[in-house]
Amino acid sequence: MRLIGVCFLIAASCFGQLAPEQRLADFQQLAGLFDKNYAPYEWKLQTQKFDLLEIGLWLDRVKSVRNDLDFYDLMVQYAASLNDAHAYYALPSNFVANLNFNCDIYDGKVLVESINRTRLPADRYPFQIGWEVVSIDQTPVDELLDTLSKYDIAANSRSTRRGAASLLTVRRQSLIPHAVDLGETAMVTMLRPDGGRETYEIPWTKSGLPLLNGGPLPVLASVPLMAGESLPQQEDYLAPLRALRWSEVQNKALVGVGSRTPVFTLPDGFDQRLGRVAADVFFSGTLQAGGYRIGFIRIPSYLPNDMNAALNQFMAEIKYFQQNTDGLVVDVMRNLGGDVGYCECPGAIAHTAHVPHCRL
Repeated sequence: MRLIGVCFLIAASCFGQLAPEQRLADFQQLAGLFDKNYAPYEWKLQTQKFDLLEIGLWLDRVKSVRNDLDFYDLMVQYAASLNDAHAYYALPSNFVANLNFNCDIYDGKVLVESINRTRLPADRYPFQIGWEVVSIDQTPVDELLDTLSKYDIAANSRSTRRGAASLLTVRRQSLIPHAVDLGETAMVTMLRPDGGRETYEIPWTKSGLPLLNGGPLPVLASVPLMAGESLPQQEDYLAPLRALRWSEVQNKALVGVGSRTPVFTLPDGFDQRLGRVAADVFFSGTLQAGGYRIGFIRIPSYLPNDMNAALNQFMAEIKYFQQNTDGLVVDVMRNLGGDVGYCECPGAIAHTAHVPHCRL
């Protein structure tokens, strides 16, 4: 589930803060969206001890926030409390602050994984890939990871911490409301492989339009219809429903996320069918095992560039499996998500329903 606030304006058109009652209304709307659309409510209540419908204390916190960015950060915390990689709160901002090097966690240590040498030439910033980052602006990196984890929930602590490591040096306001508050530079302290400590003052490269506040918004008033008038017809009445069909997972720094090719090595004797040319949306093939012929098809995402072409290709392949195989494996490992209606296509289900051991 991808939930985004609906009452935001870009910074260029905003000169004030949301009114307290507008913040309360926005928070209640967010809670209402979860209430109506979040299927694992009871499971999260049992496993995470988080009741998304108990919002009394949250509303008290909404009343005490100092500004709109604090309010948006509170909305982030609410969604993050579900500990669900599919559910997060994002702002409509394209502002990004970047230190021009990236980090990841290896054996429990935050290490430099890549460096943009165009922005950070080696003669001025001689640190290397593999050096350990120990602090930024004198804050220990472990403390920063604790703070940033809520902005990139991945449902398990190890993956969440790796996501937080990526946010140490790349801060997107769409995920981190207060990313716009960063200074011009960051003091980054690192350890060399020999144990020596070095500190660099690295400039933040900032791009995009920051969102500084969300209001004030006008209070909408209903206008009575004149005699003989009718409400204007909505051109696309299904648009709100389609928005609720969207479900995606952000790339969690895993190999093969959204890739057409499987992340694992297929057994010897696998006869590949699809996945050789750019026009192939899927990777498929067959394998002889235990006296049976088993089909295999991988669905890398639920948002192909051409939905109709993808469904036609999928159903043609399923028809082939129906006629030529004894069973079918459907691989959706590390699928990025997309339109859940795509995987519920009646035609696809009708074809797969007659293939033994098929699971969508």
